[in-house]
Amino acid sequence: MPKAKVITSKTTSVVDTETGEIQVVETEKLISVKTETEEFFQVYCRLIASIYELKYADDIKILIKFCEIAEFNTGKVLLPAPERKEICEQLKIQTTNMSKSIKRLRDKGLIDGEKGRYMINPSIFWKGEQKVRSQLLKENGLSVTLNFKS
Repeated sequence: MPKAKVITSKTTSVVDTETGEIQVVETEKLISVKTETEEFFQVYCRLIASIYELKYADDIKILIKFCEIAEFNTGKVLLPAPERKEICEQLKIQTTNMSKSIKRLRDKGLIDGEKGRYMINPSIFWKGEQKVRSQLLKENGLSVTLNFKS
């Protein structure tokens, strides 16, 4: 539910020089409306086939967690050591398994980056505005390579 909050209130008064009465001429209120938005990320089904090749549950858990914590409109995931440890505890996985999963996700082209600074491939997953995603894809030319086995 949106909450309205009055930021400023301005009243302009004029004093009648003959009677000494104060007359309110104008009242102005600036109101800021803050809304709570749901956490979300979008999945682009046309390119999701690379997820089907994931063989380990830890890879899927980490990918979903990355999508959840990704920065809005950038897809960046910053993962300093304390955050990494906390995620491992939440997901009930070992830190060594997390490192292996991150490598596999990078190899599949689902994420990019290294050393605690990652980016989710916006061709497949996105958390933000469509126009920002389109611009990012246009500028960086990010893509996904799919390998089909027969």
